[in-house]
Order: sequence, then C-alpha cells, then structure tokens
Amino acid sequence: MAIILESKTDSAISPFTEQEKELIHKLRAMLKDSPDYNVRTLNTLVERNLGERWSDELLLIYIQIAMNDFNATGGAITYFTIDNYPIGITGTILMGAMIFALIGESVVQAGHSFSYSDNGISLAIDLSGKYMAIVGALKGAYDQAKTTAKQSLTRPSAAALRSQTWPVRVRSYSNKMWIYR
Repeated sequence: MAIILESKTDSAISPFTEQEKELIHKLRAMLKDSPDYNVRTLNTLVERNLGERWSDELLLIYIQIAMNDFNATGGAITYFTIDNYPIGITGTILMGAMIFALIGESVVQAGHSFSYSDNGISLAIDLSGKYMAIVGALKGAYDQAKTTAKQSLTRPSAAALRSQTWPVRVRSYSNKMWIYR
C-alpha cells in the first residue's frame, strides 16, 4: 500500500505566521527537501509533488520540539516560542529540528527495511541505520551548541557586573580604629 505524502501547498494548520514560514523554509533547505534542489529524494511513483519528504506541518512540529528541547536544556529553563526567541539561537533550533526530522525519517525507514536472499544472491535495504549515523554525527555538535547558547543567554553582562558606589565607605587606619565617611 503506497502512502501519498502531502506537499508544501497542503496545509491543515493554516495560515502560518511569517516567522514560521521562514523557519520551515530554512529547515527544508537544510534537509535538501525541495524541488528547487534537483535532488530526487522519494520514489516518483508515490509522491504527489517532486522532492518533498516532509509536510510543512511536520517540519513545524520538529521546530517546536527543538524549541522545547532548547528551553528544557541546561541549568536555567527558558520559555522561548517561535514568535519570541532570540535571533542568535536560530541555527541551534534549526539543527535540533533537523536532527528530530532525521530521527522521524529513520523510524519510517525502519518499517521499510527489506532483505532477500536466493541462491547466494542477497539484497538488503535498510536506510534506518544510515539516518541514525547522521543523527549521531550531528548530535554532539547540537548538544554543544545548546549548552553554549544557554550559557551566553544566562551569563550576566559586563554592565550588570559593575559595582555601584556605596553611600558609606569604611576605611581602616589601624586594627581597632574605624572611620566612617
């Protein structure tokens, strides 16, 4: 039974905000999942539009999962959403969304694994391991980027560390004599 995938023009969650559209577009470009790239990513017999593996709704879900993962990581919990996150963490969020998309595709490919052997000729199709190898390669960099971004967001700025002048200064001229000014 063939599954017809949704194209980017199909939308059950509509309309997307401009920020969501921009993030989805960037994530789709990172995943090379667009007919603009001249890369065949799916079986042409079952796909509705050329080159789209993930629907916009699914990519948005992966972006939201990555945002939640970022918010929950590290010592300080943050409450960023797609509408109010700092622009400096865009790459980290997109890398996380890419990892989650590849994990999801690995689950799909695990169901499509196939092996056959006859008279010494064998055929094995299992792309799930290849997707998980890519995830493993990206996961370390993603975890480091999350930690670094969280530290830079929660680290106090130099202006906040400047000491204020105190209204009373204590000066000592000897061990037992204190003068207050």
